[in-house]
Amino acid sequence: NRIIRLEKALRIDLRRIISLSDVYFSLLNFSLMTTESFKEKVQEDIPADKLSNSIKLDTERYLAFYLLKLKNSEKYEEREIFRKICEKFKELTQAGIDIAMTYEEGKNSALEVSIPVKMEEREIFTSSRMEEKKGKIPISLKKSEPYFRAYIIFEIGEEGERYQVKLDKSPAGFVELLFLLSIIMSSHQGVIALDEPALNLHPLMQRKLVRLIEEKVDRGSQAIIITHSPHFLSEKGTVWRLFLEEEATRAVKIGYNEIPDRLRFSHDVRSLLFSNGVILVEGDTELGALPILNEKCGKLIDFEGDNIAIQPVGGSGSFKKYVDFLEKCKISYVILADKDSEKELQNALECGYEELLKRVYLWPGEFEDIFSSNLREQAESLYKRSKVLKGRYMAEEVEECPEEVKKFFNFCRERLPV
Repeated sequence: NRIIRLEKALRIDLRRIISLSDVYFSLLNFSLMTTESFKEKVQEDIPADKLSNSIKLDTERYLAFYLLKLKNSEKYEEREIFRKICEKFKELTQAGIDIAMTYEEGKNSALEVSIPVKMEEREIFTSSRMEEKKGKIPISLKKSEPYFRAYIIFEIGEEGERYQVKLDKSPAGFVELLFLLSIIMSSHQGVIALDEPALNLHPLMQRKLVRLIEEKVDRGSQAIIITHSPHFLSEKGTVWRLFLEEEATRAVKIGYNEIPDRLRFSHDVRSLLFSNGVILVEGDTELGALPILNEKCGKLIDFEGDNIAIQPVGGSGSFKKYVDFLEKCKISYVILADKDSEKELQNALECGYEELLKRVYLWPGEFEDIFSSNLREQAESLYKRSKVLKGRYMAEEVEECPEEVKKFFNFCRERLPV
């Protein structure tokens, strides 16, 4: 009996010789919860004779009826899943959710015309010729099947002033979140595989959803998340960074705990995982000025097109942490540092002068010196507390891109994937 149950559950034909890989992939398929990568409109109507069928939640299409069956199930466990979905949805969005259902009788909705006459080959078909051949055309009304209509209703607003919003008038993020919650809460120590789950979710909701997935993992589930969002990186997970190298997809494993504390909780640093190259600078003035100066240089670097990021490290003494992080992630980088940081960088990066020059552009003097003293004073009076805005202002006001800046951008072009 155990063998028969195993055969039915895993869909393995035990009448043939099976390999260990057959069992492995069958077990994986049995426990894996997957969804289609494309989005579908939620279907609210379903024929009455189909309601008793099992519903596979692989797309949003059957979400309404899946929730309806959970809510009205005779099994306590399924009703409890519905309750938890509603509870978590309200916790994440502050909005309530409910499912309503109506029954619609079939209606005379179509004409069915039958013409039991065989026309001769190549004969011109006209209404008069058909009348001559056949006489009258029998017409019958085709009655549509009775069907159920399920409504997903969101309750939005403060207590005492709440109002109901139907599915077609609700935010896209609500539908996506409800679908993801249904998948996650319905899994029982299985594998939850999500491909780009953050398309319609704002950052705070993404972080809350990650916490929920972590709770499921603590109870025995596994989760595989493919994402371009830094907010979906989990402290309890292992990060695999996929990147293109020599026309092939490569992967590098990064333990979350291997990332230094100072970098681990910064969303800006997490975002570096999705870049193709990084320019490390000492401070925020460079962060504000370089993109503007790049435009004035004729766009020597296409920051958006080539996916190049500028990352301030907060002083020359912090380059080491970022360099270790980028090298671990197999991300190309260059460093822009003041000339007086040369010795400090050599010691931090544990390299000689020649090796240093391959990765570091030593700026003669201070970066702000490329701007006139008058321009620096104006920026200081306008934006006392923001070096980023000071840098932007000075770069916008300068008439031409300084030659030293052009040299630096050409240095970057030779070392970054642009």
